[in-house]
Amino acid sequence: MKPTKIELAEPEVEYSYAPSAETLAAIERLNVALERRAKLDSAVNAVPHEIAVLEAAVNRQRGELNDLQAEAALACNSENEVPQLQDFDKCRAALNLLMQDLELARGKLASLENRAAAIDAEVVDAGSELNRESNMDGYKFQAQVSVELRAALPPLQAVITKARALSTVGFGSFLGDFLNTIQLYDPVGLMAFATGPQGHDLLAADQNDMTEHAVVERLKVVQKAQTAVRTHRPYVPLDARPKPYVIKGSNFPGDRAAPPLPQPTPPPPMKQSFEQALRQPYEVRGDSGGRTRNAGAVDLNVGAAITANLMRGD
Repeated sequence: MKPTKIELAEPEVEYSYAPSAETLAAIERLNVALERRAKLDSAVNAVPHEIAVLEAAVNRQRGELNDLQAEAALACNSENEVPQLQDFDKCRAALNLLMQDLELARGKLASLENRAAAIDAEVVDAGSELNRESNMDGYKFQAQVSVELRAALPPLQAVITKARALSTVGFGSFLGDFLNTIQLYDPVGLMAFATGPQGHDLLAADQNDMTEHAVVERLKVVQKAQTAVRTHRPYVPLDARPKPYVIKGSNFPGDRAAPPLPQPTPPPPMKQSFEQALRQPYEVRGDSGGRTRNAGAVDLNVGAAITANLMRGD
């Protein structure tokens, strides 16, 4: 019988927090661009001094050429005329070479500066690629940290769950502040606002898990006793206890039906009707002469008669 080959599981390789190959390539490209920019800066910085040296040499050579030209003019038709003209030609040739070198230096500066924009664009492009690849690495690192946190969470979660269980059976004053402040957010999806962090708290209690912790059963007797202490009220003597409510003016307590209150005595019947009272003679209050309702009219008639007699002269 052919023996069965047993394949052993390879040990899990620890996650390596290292830049990816794409990130390393972007870094290399960025370094090349930065090196070209450094060389450009060095070359450009050296050209102004080179131009200044050439300009000074050109000015000296031009001055010497002018002097030789003047000497050749003074030596015209003399034995020194030919040597003077030869020296003049040599000086002019040297001046032309210096002027060519000066123009080349100026052209080199312009050419270098024209390449600066392209080199800067290479640096920016390489930097953008580096940021993009580095961000991809960051998301991978974030996800891996989340995995490692969740893997390392059970022992800590067990302690927190035990603390919550102790808090529910009468020890909240010792552990409440701790439970209200301890938080461990998942790095994936975590955002910090002005109001505080927003995300998934890995230490938050599972609201759907109704299973009691083992420590709760052992400490229920303490909770029951504490509840009894909180609900206990001291004895109140009977004389000090509140009395049943009694309606004012009644001798019956509020828990018994009180008899109906006595009704007031009805007023006596009227001796005459309202119409009969209107037909009675009006008596002025306080008048002892027994003046009637028509007494006022009689007085007015008498006054009118007296006034008329006076006007007639009677």
